[in-house]
Amino acid sequence: MNLILSLVIATITSVLTVVFVKEYINRKQPIYLLLTILSEALLIYSYLNILNIKDVSSYYSYIKILSILIVSFYGFLVLNENITNNKIFGLIFGLLSIYFLC
Repeated sequence: MNLILSLVIATITSVLTVVFVKEYINRKQPIYLLLTILSEALLIYSYLNILNIKDVSSYYSYIKILSILIVSFYGFLVLNENITNNKIFGLIFGLLSIYFLC
């Protein structure tokens, strides 16, 4: 599996895990726990591919920061969570950290 595909899969599955857990909490349907486990298994597989690369710290940081940004936007747009100044500053610093890592 190539690096870009592994990074995309890691980011998406990292986000999906949070979404599935939130859906399980809201709906109490066991299917969401199964989806969470499958998502985590795919995340581990993609991490194994990414960790074979020499520049692990940068790639792992990209995944985590992008996951946080996506989950934050999901919370704001889908779950109607409050947008506070601290959250806005946090997102801005997350974007700046991606910029500085590149």
